[in-house]
Amino acid sequence: MQALPIWYAFTVLTAISADPSALSAGHPKPNVEVEQRSPESIEQGSAATIEIIISNNGAAPALRVMVIDTLPPEHELVEATPEPERMRGQLLWSLGTLAPGEQRVLRLRLQLKQGTAKPRIVNDVTVRYELSASNTKVVTVKRPELLLTVKQAEGAAVGEPTPLQFTLRNAGTLPARDVTLQTLLPPGLRHPAGADLENEIGTLEVGQSRTLDLAVTPTRAGEAVVRVCATARETAPAEQEVRLQVHQTRLAVSGNGPSVCYPGWACAYEWTVRNDDDTTAKQLRVTAQLPEGIAFVRASDGAAYDAETHRVTWDVPELGAGEKRTLVLNGVARSVGDHDCQVLLTAGGKTFGQASCRTHVNKAAE
Repeated sequence: MQALPIWYAFTVLTAISADPSALSAGHPKPNVEVEQRSPESIEQGSAATIEIIISNNGAAPALRVMVIDTLPPEHELVEATPEPERMRGQLLWSLGTLAPGEQRVLRLRLQLKQGTAKPRIVNDVTVRYELSASNTKVVTVKRPELLLTVKQAEGAAVGEPTPLQFTLRNAGTLPARDVTLQTLLPPGLRHPAGADLENEIGTLEVGQSRTLDLAVTPTRAGEAVVRVCATARETAPAEQEVRLQVHQTRLAVSGNGPSVCYPGWACAYEWTVRNDDDTTAKQLRVTAQLPEGIAFVRASDGAAYDAETHRVTWDVPELGAGEKRTLVLNGVARSVGDHDCQVLLTAGGKTFGQASCRTHVNKAAE
């Protein structure tokens, strides 16, 4: 049998249905190309195998890719992979989305119908697709936004008022109305107004801040968690948890002084302050009340003497864990009798200990 030459051709048609702005400079685009591969010739009565290769060589996905193969009346389809839809002499493949760099292959076997005089097979392929176009429009929604910050002391001690400071700020773009701050105290923290505290703040303008101070008193050692919640109309609540580490302060004071002396003699008193806790104690004050029969001369460690009250005061900024400190007071006996020198130890406004030394001043021998 005589071998007849086979001619083949391909056509690429791109149909774009998208926002024209997507085609402007700087936007990635798809670039779909079609290639057909087939033998140069076949024998009369044989079928020609044709591969249709669709490639996206662009930088953007090609959407709704449709391949259309138009068959002339004298052509007969023997086989196609994958199976196409058939419509009025056309073969249709819906490939969906073709990603950048992706490739699809379609295979056909075509032959001429019997009695056809034309010595060639011509296969026309059309590819239609859409590119994706996107456009973002931002509409700002104005609303209030509450920000809550809490400041707390470094440590807390049983029985000592512990300060908390709450700051509320409206960081939004509309006034925050009906602002309320609620504070829930756990067992182990005490406040005169109770455990559920509520403060009505009212309106916070944009950028406005309000600061509230609260002092709570621990009643036992351990961790205490304070829950704080700020609310306002038309905005999400702002919540915080404050964790207080409460320790049991253990401070003590003891004294030593002369038990007997005579008028005009010097009297030296020593007061020892001791911190038996495992944390540093701060803001200690030792106050010695001198009796009328003992005149003040001097005191150590920068003590202050008040002549009107006849008192000597030492301010100790801090005393480390397990530390002790001795404070010295020097006086002169000026009248006979029993004279009690009393001392008081306080920290944070709370009394932690007291001590007393009695000195008997004898009448001078004649």
